[in-house]
Amino acid sequence: MDTLTMDLDGPGREVQLGRKSPYPEEFTKDAVELYRAAAGKRTYSAVAADLGITAESLRTWVRKDDSQVVPGRREAGGSEAEKMAGCERRMPGC
Repeated sequence: MDTLTMDLDGPGREVQLGRKSPYPEEFTKDAVELYRAAAGKRTYSAVAADLGITAESLRTWVRKDDSQVVPGRREAGGSEAEKMAGCERRMPGC
């Protein structure tokens, strides 16, 4: 039986998983912000349908954004007061 062997350790041989998104970065950021503004009121599916994208794409973008640590944004382990202040900034009346 023949097998295929790939040398991925050589120079210039980078393994890339997935594919590049066909959507501009600004669009994905705006989509995440739109979803967050509607959080609790609208589902991923509803927001995604309005934007003409799949709900799974939107979920992926939100999870990716949540995993990035940005100064001045909610961080894991913050106090309850800090979390509420962040919520209030994103959604007045939260």
